[in-house]
Amino acid sequence: MSNKNISIATLTIGNAKIKVEIHKCIYELVSIYGRENKTISIDSKASEYIDDAIREFIPEGSQIVTRKQIKFIQSISEKLNIQPSWKQLRNIKFASEFIDKNIDEFKIKSSKKLQTEADNKEKMRNHIADLKNKYFKKQSV
Repeated sequence: MSNKNISIATLTIGNAKIKVEIHKCIYELVSIYGRENKTISIDSKASEYIDDAIREFIPEGSQIVTRKQIKFIQSISEKLNIQPSWKQLRNIKFASEFIDKNIDEFKIKSSKKLQTEADNKEKMRNHIADLKNKYFKKQSV
């Protein structure tokens, strides 16, 4: 994109102002839309993209956990019946430590559950087959 096709938009988050280069046409369309006092909503996919882009501005020691990490921590917590700390849900370093500490046990319990479900389905299939055989044997006698 050439410089004449770029406009600088300012994204305000609290007291922070972030300057973002965007295509001039998009800048103008959003500006027109904004003059009509309309609220611009962003869907979750675009929101995640913006989250990731803004993370680059956060100092390394205080980076926050991503949505995917939070979902994964919640899955681990439910499966292992443990409660993550507030720090583990808010700080990327503590979140990573929590995941690293619990990932092996989580994988083992997850695979056991899948195996149990597969075993139960197989037992059910066998039981149904047995019932069919008994029913049809009685019918033919």
